[in-house]
Amino acid sequence: MESIKQISRRRGRQLILYREVNPIDRNLKDMLNVMLNGRDPRTRARMSDDGIIDNLLTFLIAGLTKLLQVLTDKSSQV
Repeated sequence: MESIKQISRRRGRQLILYREVNPIDRNLKDMLNVMLNGRDPRTRARMSDDGIIDNLLTFLIAGLTKLLQVLTDKSSQV
């Protein structure tokens, strides 16, 4: 059975591949687009797929943590 980490990384790779095959407006400032199209100003290197996936998962977990915190705070006020 696949772990959540394996499923998340596989889904991240699918998302990156989909976006590379079906590009959207390069000026769109969603987080994935910025990471896919961004370049290091000094080396012009692109972020690795693993680096992009790591960042996406970090922001996802941080967002969920904040959401749970807000919901917990609101429920204690009721």
